[in-house]
Amino acid sequence: MKEMTDEQLSLLKQFVLMCKANPGLLHQPQYAFYREYLERQTDETFEENQEEEKESDLPLPELDNSGVIEDKTCGEEYAMGDPEKEVSDEDMEKAQEHRQAAQMAFADGDYEKSVEEYTKAIEFNPGLAILHAKRASLLGNWAEAHLDLALSCKLDYDDQANEWLKEVEPNAKKLHDYQRAKERLADEKETRARQERVRRAQEENKRAAEENKQKYGEDSDDFDGDVPPGLFESFKNNPELAKIMEELKKDPSKIGQYLNDPNVLNLIGMMGGKGGGGFNPNAFNMPTGDTDDSTPFKQEPPKKAPEPDLD
Repeated sequence: MKEMTDEQLSLLKQFVLMCKANPGLLHQPQYAFYREYLERQTDETFEENQEEEKESDLPLPELDNSGVIEDKTCGEEYAMGDPEKEVSDEDMEKAQEHRQAAQMAFADGDYEKSVEEYTKAIEFNPGLAILHAKRASLLGNWAEAHLDLALSCKLDYDDQANEWLKEVEPNAKKLHDYQRAKERLADEKETRARQERVRRAQEENKRAAEENKQKYGEDSDDFDGDVPPGLFESFKNNPELAKIMEELKKDPSKIGQYLNDPNVLNLIGMMGGKGGGGFNPNAFNMPTGDTDDSTPFKQEPPKKAPEPDLD
């Protein structure tokens, strides 16, 4: 589709300003097409908003947040330790000391102190997954805690880690199910949107076909199969061409008059190959050369003059 010229854009802006100044203008019959367009856009926007509200209505699961720091700073980052660090025996001993201090603070209900001690333990031994897991559970990061604890039990089983794994598993499962439900809703929304795009495209094609039929008459049904791309556009840009094609349809023998017209030949090629191919005689009820009617289209070889007898 061609872009609008500056003059066309200027006229469109003036028309919109007129509609703003006088909304009743859109109710006049000659502007019905624009009113229908605006109404359709409004309906589509409303439907999209309804879908977004439906998705946002998915309630968060109820989690057991006992033992979680409720007033922790949103987005606060905690030290993760150097994953490349070579842990010495001394580092392991210090990490164990801070781990025990964290457990004591947790037992006393001092969850912030417990997080601090686990963070210090992580700095000394960053590769110990159970330290990350317990701190994650204190921060309410249940999915991360479950992943770390499960990995810890798999690599080096520990009764304490297994016990903590069972504690965080219910919340982790709820969050996992919630995430899957969100993804399912998103997939369903995308599927509906894709189906809606297909439906609109089909409606636009149907509307365009009906408009072409009304504009060019019932003769638009005389072509075999689908109408070649660009056929009606050619008629629209060159009304004289439409008259020529109608004339050829009524009297195919006149085609010889237009064999030097590239526009006619190009259009015949479109009709013959649905956009690329040979000429289709059936589109004009023209003879094919298989019957006696094809005589005007047969070319006999030129008769040669008798050669003199040189003998």
